[in-house]
Amino acid sequence: MGRDGSPDNPGATSKATLRLLLCSIAPVRDHRQIDERSLAFDRVTAAKIEAAPELVEIAMANLERWLKTCSPAVRPALEEWQLLLSGPREQLLATLHGTDERAARLRQSTPFAGILTTEERTEIIRQFSER
Repeated sequence: MGRDGSPDNPGATSKATLRLLLCSIAPVRDHRQIDERSLAFDRVTAAKIEAAPELVEIAMANLERWLKTCSPAVRPALEEWQLLLSGPREQLLATLHGTDERAARLRQSTPFAGILTTEERTEIIRQFSER
């Protein structure tokens, strides 16, 4: 167990920390800003995956779990992520850095929960709240 009560998972976040983080999220002004913030999260995620490719396993485990209970409307996007995660690393990284319509669509169902630390997420949120 981590000192905050979370499991010894480097990307794990306690429920109390998540509540604090969610309460501190500044409202975003429009969908463009939401997309830009999501892109910022994915670019940090891409850098972490480049440095530690085994982090992809966290996303694969998330997808495996989510596919068991997801709605039929979400399933195609999750399956698309599965293909990306099991394909060439360059294609995955290009999608995480992508600004095209497909990358933006996939970002709405990102499987990378647990990869960014609370500090990394908070910093991105802070940057966008100052805009």
